[in-house]
Amino acid sequence: WLAAALILPFITLRYGELLLVGPDLNVFYTLGISLAAVCLLDDFFSPGSTMPLWKKLLLALSVAAAAIYILPRSDYGYNGLALALLIFAAHHKRLLQSAVMALWCWMMYGYSGIFLTASLAPCILILLYNGKRGKAFKMGFYLIYPLHLLILFFVGRLII
Repeated sequence: WLAAALILPFITLRYGELLLVGPDLNVFYTLGISLAAVCLLDDFFSPGSTMPLWKKLLLALSVAAAAIYILPRSDYGYNGLALALLIFAAHHKRLLQSAVMALWCWMMYGYSGIFLTASLAPCILILLYNGKRGKAFKMGFYLIYPLHLLILFFVGRLII
């Protein structure tokens, strides 16, 4: 998977006018590397971990190499990785997580009205989370991201 991720920045894939894969990578690269880093850190600090140290170090080097190579060309880049790691570090303290998120949003968007307001919405969701899994709405969560992109695509076509 790492090899595939390292090759993708050199591939351009279009569907009509829609760029699916290109030299400027999307947020999923940042999310993927962030998830790998968080899982690796969680395993490093878990007392019951059974993974040998050499494997942990090899994975850490792989994640670091991917971060150095991929993140500068992906959405949010190192800032997105920093957010994920900081929220993970405060994973049992919702108020601290919310404060980290608010500070990150302010640093990324400044006082830019709508962007700052919209980006602060997760702070409220973090504070409202009760620590329990909610009702299963699995398919809805799979559909939200592509549907909102499709809506934005059509709105963009109407505006232009």
